[in-house]
Amino acid sequence: MAIVYVGTNSKTESEGRDRTSLSLPGRQEDLVKAVRAANPKTVVVLMNAGPLTVPWLNENVPAILEAWWTGVEGGDAIADVLFGDANPAGRLPHTVYASESQVPPRMNTM
Repeated sequence: MAIVYVGTNSKTESEGRDRTSLSLPGRQEDLVKAVRAANPKTVVVLMNAGPLTVPWLNENVPAILEAWWTGVEGGDAIADVLFGDANPAGRLPHTVYASESQVPPRMNTM
């Protein structure tokens, strides 16, 4: 099995910094495609602060773990999930968009 970590960092996503695209920044999707081509048993761990649109991953990768930006125990929590010692059974309290077209228009309140 191959495990690929992808996502965003504070330079691409932070308070007051809006992104024009909700896809993976840079060539990260190309990396996942190359790893997936070499090993069909690829797991992707998404590390980000906001939702990402990843339709290719959804259709082609057997497992995706949304880890968000973790704290000091994040590595242990991710390992517990990947090794089957914990079931994340996540219930997201927000909408994860399939594409940028689903994002509601921004209201200028200033």
